[in-house]
Amino acid sequence: MKFVPWVLAARPKTLPESASPVVIASALAWIEGSFAAVPFLLALIFAVFAQIAANLANDWADFKKGADREGRLGPDRMVALGILSPKAMLIGACVSLAIACGFGLGLVAYGGPKLIALGAVCALAVFLYSAGPYPLAYIGLGDVAVVLFFGLAAVGGTYYVETGHLGWASFWAGLSFGFASDTVLTANNYRDRVQDRENRKFTLIALFGERFGRYFFLVIGLLSALFFALCCRCLAGGDPQTWLWLLPFPGFWLVIHLLTWRKMIAIFEGKQLNKILEQAAKNTLLLALFYVLAAVVIKLTS
Repeated sequence: MKFVPWVLAARPKTLPESASPVVIASALAWIEGSFAAVPFLLALIFAVFAQIAANLANDWADFKKGADREGRLGPDRMVALGILSPKAMLIGACVSLAIACGFGLGLVAYGGPKLIALGAVCALAVFLYSAGPYPLAYIGLGDVAVVLFFGLAAVGGTYYVETGHLGWASFWAGLSFGFASDTVLTANNYRDRVQDRENRKFTLIALFGERFGRYFFLVIGLLSALFFALCCRCLAGGDPQTWLWLLPFPGFWLVIHLLTWRKMIAIFEGKQLNKILEQAAKNTLLLALFYVLAAVVIKLTS
């Protein structure tokens, strides 16, 4: 079995999307003195392998639906190039998902049986995103799925297994990261808007056009920064001075997002937009870093 094609199919440059919400939730738990290394690692491995499974399933499903045609602008797809067979890719997706679920089951000891239901929904979403009769990515619901699973579920679930409860801080952080993660999908869909329409893949940008796409990317980044600020307000516990110490962090992230947006609309079309996809993924990791720094400030000022 060739190793490099599998690494490329897993799309490692996008994996910060799955690792970052676990880091954010753990930073919030650390503020409360509830950080726990074992559930952190279990949640991290579950999240990363679930995303790998989703990337492999997407490679397989898009090929089966004829969406990966000649002239594709995005990163190479291993099935479309004939490097890996559709059967091998499907098996790889199932194996990755099985690994994710195996580690996810370890979280039941920390969060209770209810996590089995959450894990089952996440596992189902791996394939429903791009496969099945009504794949979410093809009917304009991909953005909703990203906010729900990469944001609210990932942050909230990790926070719950470490602290035993949920709260407004984890809710705002989940929305904040969910919209930040959606900038990665939006960059992808902005690049592919013409091909998606031709392939009847009806993302929001394929449906509503380039002008909608450029401002949608801008707005979801603004929302991410807003929800980050609201999370900081909760973490400050009503102390305005502490909140002022925290506010620069959502501000820094917003500046980075605005610079990425300006670069995206300057490029406008073509393979050069892959740089925006990569930058948007890096931005999610930076957002996680800013949450960690905010947690350190809370600890130092409390």
